[in-house]
Amino acid sequence: GSANDDFYYYTYNNSRGEGNINNKLSSGFTYFNEFSRKRKLSFNIYGNRNKYNSIEASRSINPINDSTQRSNTDSSVMNGETLSGYFEVDYSKAIDSTGRYDFGFSTGLSNNSSTTNATNIIRLNDMILNKGISSIRNTAENQKIGLIGNYRRTLRKDNRYMFSIHASYRMSDNNNSSYQFLENTQDTFNNLNERITKSNELLLKGYGTMPIYKKLSFNLSADRWLQNNASEQLSRSAQNRYSSQFEQSYENRIDTLSIELDNRMEQYTVKPFLSLRKKSLYTALGVTFMKLNIANKFRDSSEVISTNYSKSLPYFQLQYYPEKLYIYLTAYKSTSFPTISELLPILNIANNYERMTGNKNLNPQDNYAFRAYISLQKLKGFKWFAISTNGSMSDNAKIWVNRQNADGIIIKSPENAKGQKEFSSWLSFSKKLTKVLNLNLSVSGTSDRNPLIINEKHAFGTNNSMSFSPGLNFTKADSLDLTLGMSYNYNDYRNSLNGELNFKQNTYRYNINVRALFKTGTEISSGLDISDQRNVPSIGKIIPIWNAYIQQPLDKKGTYNLKLTAYDILKRNTNITRNASDNFIYINQSNRLQQYFMLTLIYKIKKMGSSDEMEYVY
Repeated sequence: GSANDDFYYYTYNNSRGEGNINNKLSSGFTYFNEFSRKRKLSFNIYGNRNKYNSIEASRSINPINDSTQRSNTDSSVMNGETLSGYFEVDYSKAIDSTGRYDFGFSTGLSNNSSTTNATNIIRLNDMILNKGISSIRNTAENQKIGLIGNYRRTLRKDNRYMFSIHASYRMSDNNNSSYQFLENTQDTFNNLNERITKSNELLLKGYGTMPIYKKLSFNLSADRWLQNNASEQLSRSAQNRYSSQFEQSYENRIDTLSIELDNRMEQYTVKPFLSLRKKSLYTALGVTFMKLNIANKFRDSSEVISTNYSKSLPYFQLQYYPEKLYIYLTAYKSTSFPTISELLPILNIANNYERMTGNKNLNPQDNYAFRAYISLQKLKGFKWFAISTNGSMSDNAKIWVNRQNADGIIIKSPENAKGQKEFSSWLSFSKKLTKVLNLNLSVSGTSDRNPLIINEKHAFGTNNSMSFSPGLNFTKADSLDLTLGMSYNYNDYRNSLNGELNFKQNTYRYNINVRALFKTGTEISSGLDISDQRNVPSIGKIIPIWNAYIQQPLDKKGTYNLKLTAYDILKRNTNITRNASDNFIYINQSNRLQQYFMLTLIYKIKKMGSSDEMEYVY
């Protein structure tokens, strides 16, 4: 499991209390009642327990030249347990035929503890450059409270007059402790990081609509969002930093990794727009006015950061949906505001050798985007026909720049860069050649240009790709189904600063699937997928994947069925990729879950009082 938050503190990967293997137990009780069809009351209460663990191992090889390669071998074992409880109650009432209101209350508690032991070995050919071990013990306690309320009203004579109000409040209290021991050939330390975050969040929203002329309406929505966070991180080193024992004194404060913050984010939004709804046409045109204030105070100093942002975001939307056609068009401007952690000029510890620091001069990222989609329905000779194109661009895109300080630590910081562009298009259709034979075709293409900063020099990484996938499908009632297909994929990457990263690549994929149903009820299926990755340097090859199954009913009605499935019969299930990012090319080969067999008992349940298709229970 993994999680991210908007606060300053780094959240460890097991914060959700999940692993690759989970042993879960959940118990609960639900009550619901409806009074005179106007009032409804419900509440839920439940508790969860999960004991989990994960085992991971990986080896990555990076060729430096024809005779030298660098390899990283990693392995880790994580074990943990999470306990949680939750309670909520909701009440709603219909005032009359034109209005209603509802409100709810919820609260939850959770506790999560885990231990992780990991090793890392770095080799240059057969020579070990570094060998490290690490142990981590995490504990996390969380408490949440939430309140929510809604009120909606319409006029009796004309439902186009309507307004609604929404209000919600959330409070959370998080306490986290992490013991971390790391030992390698260059450094050894044992640190304790304690993090406390208390957050309060309030949201108020209002919406109203009224007719102006016939089907033309004026709409207005507004909201106010407020969040306060009191955050504290205290990092201390163990009395014996060379010992892996966590049961010892942690008295030496690490000032560069300790901080106390009070921050506040407040946003106002007003969105007036005109809308027209007439038969099979809907269109809207408007603008969103936004204002955001971000303020932060360092409790252990007099420094204060306060920043105000104001944005006007126009947009247009059109939907046209007569009987045989659907057209959707939209164009808009959007923005992404910086977070507290991206503005603060202090180190945010993710690990002791790679850290993040903020940039108080970071500006919001403005995006200009469009999308067009057309679908022709009931087109003669076609089962479907659709085409789509979309794109976006930004002249102040937020990118992360890596720099190395005098101690060899990698520092990542956000910066604004010009020239980001993303465009993509696709076309897909299925044409009937005969009653039992269909031709399918899918064509897609993308073109992305991302700004980069490499060794303080500005550059662009441009990636153009195209995919062409034709196929034939033969279907005879429910007794025989045959599919033949292939795909051609082209990729072209260009780095404006480093020509050594440039490459062009062609890959292919072929597939055949056949399924047959006999009069005895026996069903067989076989599928072969062949991936031609030979153009990927060093590790490229042809990868065939063969899957098959046979299913036999056990009774005359076919209520019970036995199914035997064979996956990856040839033991070749391997994933091979090549892509470029920043100043590197990544060539990766990973073995996926390979050959295995599964025996399944299927019980078909027919819905009572209905002629719907049977549901399947495995």
